[in-house]
Amino acid sequence: MQKDPSERLIEWSEKIKTQKLSNKSEVTWCREQGISYNTFQYWKKRINLRNPQKSKKREFIKIPEDHPLIEVTLRD
Repeated sequence: MQKDPSERLIEWSEKIKTQKLSNKSEVTWCREQGISYNTFQYWKKRINLRNPQKSKKREFIKIPEDHPLIEVTLRD
């Protein structure tokens, strides 16, 4: 029996959240979970389109002049 579409969204939202918390690359995590990377990307994109407020925003920030060194960390 096939799952309800809303159940699948919840399931994949949890999988995507779990991958982010794992600190592993998406490719490595998918391989370890036996999930197709392309399927993972499909659901990630689909969920982000349904929740635009959760998608990443890119913006410029002003760096104070009295801080000669700034460390930037990027996450997937």
